[in-house]
Amino acid sequence: MALQVSADGQTVFFNKVFGPGHQVTNRVKGLIGVGVTFEVAFLSIRAFLNEKPLESVKVTYSTTALIKGTAPDPVVAQNKHLISEWVAKLWKAQGAPLAKPAPIPLPTLKATPTAVVVKGWHGGFKPNIIPVVKAIRTVTGDGLAEAKVKAEAILAGTWVSLGVFPSLEIAKAHGLLLTAVGVDVDLQAGEVYDKGIVGPLTVEAPKPVPEVVALKDAKALGQKVHGTSAGSVYHTIAIGDALRVAARIIPGGLISIRAEWQGHPTEDLKRLAESGVSVKAEYASIHVDPQDVPLSRVIGAFLIGTNIKWNAAVMNGAELVVGA
Repeated sequence: MALQVSADGQTVFFNKVFGPGHQVTNRVKGLIGVGVTFEVAFLSIRAFLNEKPLESVKVTYSTTALIKGTAPDPVVAQNKHLISEWVAKLWKAQGAPLAKPAPIPLPTLKATPTAVVVKGWHGGFKPNIIPVVKAIRTVTGDGLAEAKVKAEAILAGTWVSLGVFPSLEIAKAHGLLLTAVGVDVDLQAGEVYDKGIVGPLTVEAPKPVPEVVALKDAKALGQKVHGTSAGSVYHTIAIGDALRVAARIIPGGLISIRAEWQGHPTEDLKRLAESGVSVKAEYASIHVDPQDVPLSRVIGAFLIGTNIKWNAAVMNGAELVVGA
């Protein structure tokens, strides 16, 4: 859905990036005064006059990161230069209008907290999940696994809140990042929403179940899984989109590492083979002699060395199950 932004809301980006009273911000206010409107998207800023598009500017970094001040200093300087030149060109083309003097401030009510709530998609096609995940991470600051769970829920048609923001205008600016990747956005005032969502969606990491399961079906780190031999039990140490990896660690002996998968993750299996893992029809395995190297370093080096993208993986030695 299209998000209409008020005149004050259009200056939020410029106030945050350049500051109130800066020449660029003042020129933007002058342009707004003669009917120019601005639309801040994920990687661009567009200008319109009487709903007809004027020249736009592409930035090299997320506009949200520029607003939040989380972009690297050289990137900020580069993009401020791009935007400044673009605004100067628009300003001259429209007759160098001056910003109207600010009105005497009157007492105002506190801004209403507003939530960005999303569901499904627009435009007649289902978005690719990858840009949706990236947009969610930009808006929420979530890790990959949490953002992926939310994206899957959104694309399955579930209403999901991505957070409550201090004002309607800030919520709209974040909503634009999601509409840019094809997701439907709704804005709900306050902390309780009429779609039955209370507060932002929280995602807890899956927990192991007591039963020993097939490794390819494991959903949690530490899950007990079957090995090749009867009675052999491994514990899950990494989970990818299709691939699962588990380890069996015996003190003073070899570390046995096993992988199973769902579907046909060809590239991941290729990376396993390149890491020295023996890949068979339904599973892959390798046995490593740790010698005097700490177990956590052996496991960490293996998982990193595969160059496989993991959604979850053990992060320290305390998460390893030894001798069980």
